[in-house]
Amino acid sequence: MTYTWKILDIYADAGKITSVKYACSLSNGKDTIDTEGYWGFPDGEVTVPFEKVTEEMIVDWIVESSTVNNQNIIKSRLEEQLLSLKNKPVPAPWLPQVFTPEL
Repeated sequence: MTYTWKILDIYADAGKITSVKYACSLSNGKDTIDTEGYWGFPDGEVTVPFEKVTEEMIVDWIVESSTVNNQNIIKSRLEEQLLSLKNKPVPAPWLPQVFTPEL
């Protein structure tokens, strides 16, 4: 499985990054799940000068901050959603039943 991260927006105050808007996708080669979110950095957490910050650094900070008990909450949620695609929904019993062949 492949994770792809993108930092969409950076919010800063007095040259210090306070939060970011990110996008992350997970692909297994067949299906892809996407999410967007905001991640805040408490005052003093980001100590790298603004002009030296890279997208990879921010992604690493998000991954590190969102990992609890060796499990990343963003990645694990994407994995759950990707696995749920295996379950095909069934029509509600009160709706007309339609046969749809899988191709």
